[in-house]
Parts: sequence; structure tokens; C-alpha cells
Amino acid sequence: MDFSLAVLLAAFAGGCLGALCGALIAFALTGAIVLLGVGVALAGGDVDVLGTVAFGPVFGPHVAFAGAVAAVAYAARRGYVESGRDIATPLASLGRPDPIVVGGLFGVGGYAVQQLLAELLAKSDGTGAYTDTVALAVVVSALAARFAFGSTGLLGARPTRRARPPMAGGSQEADLAFADESSGVAAEEAERVAGASPRAIDDAGGAVDGVRGRAEAPAEWVPWQRAWSQAALLGLVSGVAAAWALATVAEVDAAYAGAGTLVGFGVSASLLALLVVGASVPVTHHMTLPAAVAAGFVIAAGGTALAAIAVGALCGVLGALLGEACARVFLIHGDTHIDPPAIAIALMTTAIVLTDLAL
Repeated sequence: MDFSLAVLLAAFAGGCLGALCGALIAFALTGAIVLLGVGVALAGGDVDVLGTVAFGPVFGPHVAFAGAVAAVAYAARRGYVESGRDIATPLASLGRPDPIVVGGLFGVGGYAVQQLLAELLAKSDGTGAYTDTVALAVVVSALAARFAFGSTGLLGARPTRRARPPMAGGSQEADLAFADESSGVAAEEAERVAGASPRAIDDAGGAVDGVRGRAEAPAEWVPWQRAWSQAALLGLVSGVAAAWALATVAEVDAAYAGAGTLVGFGVSASLLALLVVGASVPVTHHMTLPAAVAAGFVIAAGGTALAAIAVGALCGVLGALLGEACARVFLIHGDTHIDPPAIAIALMTTAIVLTDLAL
């Protein structure tokens, strides 16, 4: 573990940078650096770009992305932004230093948590950890931000049905008011949405955490992959692609398998920059990374490329479904961002590692 002053200052700067740019841009930047690091590794470079830069104390998701998530949660608490789940807006646009400082502090916290998790969850044979400690640190940081700055608790506040008193004509009307039970939405707001279908309200407020609209009570995480069948299809395709990339790289030289594992993740993460400009690209890094990790274990055990791709496809589907399930449990009813892909990656990696140990 490295807790030197230089590294902690770097982590503070990374959290500030993430807050300034916005969480989505910060994560997309991580993806771009991952692809650069893969290229350096495959070219035989001596610099560990992946470990020290892409997942290091400045650009690592547990630092820059996690810091940005906490910063926007704080900004919403102070009334600077409408939604604590808006991971697209660069907070530099606020012209206020305090959210940026919060991002920096959470960057340091995310780095420290990841270092501790890597130590505590290290495998006895020295071949890594029992889970993805970067993803788990992102989750821990997001939970801390939810409890520090949010008001909806771990699972969020569910919509409630309210009935109007009988009207003058003697009839009874029922309104579906998407009310936050913990803070209480005004009755006028309930009347404003009277008569609108739940789907219409979802369409008005549902988006990728504020990318295209308010995020007070959306009923979906990524609208274009909300259907279970669509999520499964994305997982299948993404899993096959990521596992194929890993198998192809490992076939050339097994020493490059570690870099090959991150090809799909780098592509998935980089694509998310397009969400900021309104392109409805899929969110797939919780599919590509578990798929490649599982495929790597198959190759290491002497399995064929076809077997690795098949296992990768399965894990891609499971990662996709798990990510959507986590969104419905932890995110869509909350007022701060808890990252479904990070939860899915941590859980899937743990399951894959334990399965490998059991076989």
C-alpha cells in the first residue's frame, strides 16, 4: 500500500478533475487511457500504463469517477444542481470551489479504500484479489456519498399512490403521484402530474442520470436497454466480443492476457463519452469486463478459444442482467448515483474467481 503524500495529493487532484469534468467524461477518459495502456503493453512497453495511470491515483474510476459522483451529490444537497444523479454535467460550470473540493476528498477516500480492499481481499497465492477492488471501491464511495448527501436511504424512496378526496360532483379521482416519501413532494406537484400515465412521467424524467432530463424519480436507468431481453442481447454480443479479444491476444502470447482482458472494457468505457452529447450508446462495461475475466480463466486452464468465448458470452449476459437488477434496486429510486455496473462487476468477478477456485 502506498499512502505517501505525493500519491494522496495525486488522488485529491484526480477527484477534483473528475468533478470538474463530470463523472461520465472522467470515466470515458479512463477508458481511453485503458486502450492506450493495452497498446503499450502489447507493444512490449516497459511502462505500466494500465496499473499506474488508467487505474492509478488520478484517473482510476475509484478516484476520478467516484469523486465526481460524490461532488454532484453534494452540489445537489446545496441546491447548486437539480439532481444528485446528474453524472454528465461538468461541475466546472458551477463556478463554485466547494463541490470540487468534495470531489477531491472523495478521490482520496476512494484511493484509500481501494488500497485497503486490495490488501484485505488478496488471494493467498498472490495472483490478485477475490474481487475487482476498483469496482468495489467505487461502490463503497457511492454509498458513502448517498448517506452523507442524499435523503432517500440505501434503496431510495418508492413512488406512492395517493387518492384525492371526492370532488363536488361526487366522483372519486385517483392520482399517481411520484412522491418522495422521505422528503414529501408538495400536493401541487401531485396535481400537476395528475392524469399522466406512469410511462409518460418516466419518459419526461427518465434518462441516464440527468443526461437528458431531470432525475428526481425516473423509473429506468438506461431506457434503451431496460427490457430484460434487450439487456441479455447486449450482454451476449458484448461478452462474445470481449472474450474473443482476450482469446485472440492470449493465443499470440499468454503473457499479454492481462492486457487483452481490458480491451472490451476500454472500448465500452470510451463510448460513454457519447452519452454526454445525446447519443444513445449502450452501457456495456459490466458485460465486457466479466466476460473477458471469465474467458481468461478458461484460457489459463487450457481451454480452447471457442470454450472461452462461450463462457464469456454467458458471463456477459449475466453481467447485463445483474446490472439492470442493481439499477432497479439501488439507483432509480435514489437521489444520488450508486453505479449499477460497478456493483455488477464486483459481484461477477467474485463469482468467477470463486468458481475457478472450486473447479
